[in-house]
Amino acid sequence: MCCYGLFYLSKADMTFQQLIIFFVFFSYFGYFLESIVIYAKCVNTKQQYKHPRYGPLPMSFPYGFGGVFAMIVLTSRSSVNIFTFLIICFISFTLIEYISAIFSEKIIGEKYWDYSYIKYNFQGRISLRTSLIFMVCGVFLYLSFPFLSGFLKNLPSGVINILYLISWINIIVELLDEKLITFISRALRNRDDQN
Repeated sequence: MCCYGLFYLSKADMTFQQLIIFFVFFSYFGYFLESIVIYAKCVNTKQQYKHPRYGPLPMSFPYGFGGVFAMIVLTSRSSVNIFTFLIICFISFTLIEYISAIFSEKIIGEKYWDYSYIKYNFQGRISLRTSLIFMVCGVFLYLSFPFLSGFLKNLPSGVINILYLISWINIIVELLDEKLITFISRALRNRDDQN
């Protein structure tokens, strides 16, 4: 059982439905925060605002994976102090971003970000600065976790079911993007050609 302020949570408190709902929430929330950062950078450098997007919806799955991973860590450990949690966030979010960059470049054929202009970057895919920003976001997750999980836990099951269905619709719409469909059909054609 984990103790965060007034909330006591056990592993059983996070259901698959809740994780999917949180995945979509963090995918949208991360995209929103990223949009603000990119917009501020464009205003500061007097560039035209352009925010890369994978699919038709304003969401970014790497943020969803990072947020859900953090939620799992917070509910699966008997006690997680904030410093350990921040180190876990730093490492795991950096790995998620690196894997996402490789996937985007190699599988989808798009390079959605390039940190090569930032000092202390690795292959332009990850950078110390963005990893530290993700770690700071971990503080937000750590402090807001009791509220977020308590809020979702106290919703009626009918509302949870509707949110769960809406979450899956969002995921499917985002995955049915033209680029992914093109990738899948190309992979199937290549497989058929090899047979």
